[in-house]
Amino acid sequence: MGCDVAVWDSDERKQIEALYEGFKVEKDFTAEIVVTCTGVKGVIGKEELEKISDGCIVMNMGAEMEIEPAGELISDFGLVKEYEVAGKNYFVVADGYAANLALGNGTPIEVMDRTFSAAILALNHLSRSDFEGIIPLPSHIESTILEAIMMYK
Repeated sequence: MGCDVAVWDSDERKQIEALYEGFKVEKDFTAEIVVTCTGVKGVIGKEELEKISDGCIVMNMGAEMEIEPAGELISDFGLVKEYEVAGKNYFVVADGYAANLALGNGTPIEVMDRTFSAAILALNHLSRSDFEGIIPLPSHIESTILEAIMMYK
């Protein structure tokens, strides 16, 4: 899509985790589009919004109302609102609520099926295995899910 994806987090530990996962980490909050997906209510508030670039679009894809708009409401376009804070304008999609739920029909059942299948198979795997810390989903579980999906296509 031609986008540069970068992670910005005030927590240095999260910055290091992002680096280890292969993401570019930004010290400054200079993105043109910010998408949250943390599941943490209010992860972006006035302090963060004062640091964003002018004209930035801010959208939540997490489970909670992760964005708390701050500043003066300039324009209301329905599902998109324009605010001004610290001399800069920014746009909030769906009032900071999860966009996939607020703008669409939520998460499709096909995605939920795959997610729940992976979770159940992973829990079964963990109950039978010795492990320590965070581990990736084993490839044999991914293969099992893919085979089941292809069987019903």
